[in-house]
Amino acid sequence: HNRPTNLRYVTGQPVLKQVTVRGLNQGTVSVLAEPRGDTRLDNVTLWDVRASKVFRFGGRYEVEALVDVFNLLNQAASTVINQNVGPTFGRPIAILPPRVARVGATLTF
Repeated sequence: HNRPTNLRYVTGQPVLKQVTVRGLNQGTVSVLAEPRGDTRLDNVTLWDVRASKVFRFGGRYEVEALVDVFNLLNQAASTVINQNVGPTFGRPIAILPPRVARVGATLTF
């Protein structure tokens, strides 16, 4: 079934801000620096679209040309960040993939 568009909105995931405590008798311990959900990642809006056209030949053959565009709005939100408190806190580890287009065709006979 052909779906010409797909729009998804997701609120930012909660970040577990952590402090690493070293030098304790039991070894290194990570402690939450704030309640879960006080810091969140950016909200994300992803919009994927498809355009297609069917061409018929001789009543028996069909060629469908199609173009898909993923992440049409070119969102670049962080999906994973460094959660350890310090100079690199909040540094992106992973971001959404960029806008990508795919061109294809199907032949039905």
